[in-house]
Amino acid sequence: MNNIKNNLGLQTLLIIAAALLFLLPQLSFYPLLPPDEARYVEIPREMVASNEYIVPRLNGVVYLEKPPLFYWLQTLPIKMFGMQEAALRFWNAFFAALTIGFVFLAGSLLYNRKTGLVAAGMLYSSLMFYALAHVMSLDMTLSGLLSCSLLSFLLGLQHPPNIRRRWWFYAGYIFAALAVMTKGLVGLLLPSAIVFLWLLFTNSWRALLRAYIPSGLIILFIIIMPWHIVVQQRVPEFFDFYIVAQHFTRYLTMAEQRYEPIWWFVPVLAAGLLPWLPWVASAIYKQCREIKLQFSQYKNEMFLLIWAAFVFIFFSVSKSKLIPYILPVLPPLFLITANILIKQQSKLIGRRGMAIGMVSIVLLTALIPWWVKHSDRSIKPLAQIAQTVNYDEAVSYGRYYQDIPVYLGHTVTLVGSLNELRFGTTLEDVSEQYPSYKAFWARWNDSGHRMIVFLSRNKYDDFLRYSKVKTYTLGETSRVIIVSNFSE
Repeated sequence: MNNIKNNLGLQTLLIIAAALLFLLPQLSFYPLLPPDEARYVEIPREMVASNEYIVPRLNGVVYLEKPPLFYWLQTLPIKMFGMQEAALRFWNAFFAALTIGFVFLAGSLLYNRKTGLVAAGMLYSSLMFYALAHVMSLDMTLSGLLSCSLLSFLLGLQHPPNIRRRWWFYAGYIFAALAVMTKGLVGLLLPSAIVFLWLLFTNSWRALLRAYIPSGLIILFIIIMPWHIVVQQRVPEFFDFYIVAQHFTRYLTMAEQRYEPIWWFVPVLAAGLLPWLPWVASAIYKQCREIKLQFSQYKNEMFLLIWAAFVFIFFSVSKSKLIPYILPVLPPLFLITANILIKQQSKLIGRRGMAIGMVSIVLLTALIPWWVKHSDRSIKPLAQIAQTVNYDEAVSYGRYYQDIPVYLGHTVTLVGSLNELRFGTTLEDVSEQYPSYKAFWARWNDSGHRMIVFLSRNKYDDFLRYSKVKTYTLGETSRVIIVSNFSE
């Protein structure tokens, strides 16, 4: 027992394990949610099925919007446990738990263990973090890796010249490289910009001499470059699509049709910080006042504030916005808040704070499965019906329902809107799997070709008008109907 009390590393591992063990049982309560959860399962499923791990594919066509690290990780639970929802959400939960553990570790080393524990507890029980820990996306992985990278850099600065400092900085480079391999250049841009702004505002340029930059960059590029080089050789269009379209065009234009006003993340962040919003707002205000009065004594706090502010502003300016983008804002805010609360000996530290956190966790644990169930977005019930019939071809009609191939266990024919699959369809002849409406109706009206079709309810009447054979309804949800051109 004394070993645990005195061993910070062991305490950190226990916190990560506890967070993970608490999360995992809840992850099987609901089906995979389209589009993100289904997409980030289908791509690794196709990797395993085809034994092709370099060039990702989605529904049979090349898909290069994101690097492959998360897909590679996802192949492990698929091989070990098959298509079990809890196993498929393991890595999302793991990176949530890793973030919690690293926040505890950083808070303990920068301040004290009580601060680390309070910061980790507030992060875990906050609305945005807890919800996104239960829903698979690349953003939890990216946020976790960015947080680990930035905190490693900050912790490295605390050490005198020794092997421990070297390894903290190397950890920062490795985590940044893994962030790049998760979601692209943003994994390097954000930590680089945050560190640069901190150096600028605090006039700490001499810190660069202690950051092992030459060897760190070598480590960074050893991790990042091989996959990018190989894919560029295999797919010459990769650079224009991946770098230009997926990074710059997506950020600077409304091409992705995810535009929101510049203030949109203000209410999103406010809601995401619940139930801790009042204490976070008060702590940030008090911390800014302290920095103003005694700037030189609060360089670590400046780093955390710059981190939160830059990520928030960076994505607020972007023309493409989604709620999870500002997830990396949370760890520095809760570290600042915990430190202020501990220094002021707030009444929130103790039973009152634990009660608020537990109530938040219990409510969120109940609400997430309820929301998923009532959102009625999953194809799983219809896919289960489809698995009971003998068909030659499965079709997604009018749009690509991301979870159809996941639950059917094979790719599907897509008729209609290509959206994110468009780039892949230009690289090779896929007319058989992506037919025109004319070609589809020729197949459908062939009485010897047994087809099942998933389509939106609002397209059902038009579908019946074009069909020249009897159409059988196999099942339906509030949004989607599955039909066939044969009866069992």
